[in-house]
Amino acid sequence: MWWTALIGGFGGLLAGLVSIYEMGLLPKNQRPIRDSLYWISVLLIGPILGGALAGVYQASGMTLKPLVALNVGVTAPLVLRSWLNIRKQPIDPGFGA
Repeated sequence: MWWTALIGGFGGLLAGLVSIYEMGLLPKNQRPIRDSLYWISVLLIGPILGGALAGVYQASGMTLKPLVALNVGVTAPLVLRSWLNIRKQPIDPGFGA
């Protein structure tokens, strides 16, 4: 089971590397290079999320092959990011509410 969490953690790190690549596309004055929260989320939280989710899958009785464990690890931080972006959007109650 430990290898599943390890591969999932590596997948989470790969998702963080995509974020670092995207940061390189920003103008230099907009890059969060000195923001420690950014680096903690990229280099620590992403791999922890990826490894934990892959480990939970394995512990629940699912058999994860290495490629699937890597995929679970990559998607865990990206799904969390999309959930957080959805929460930022204002809710329009609509006409007459």
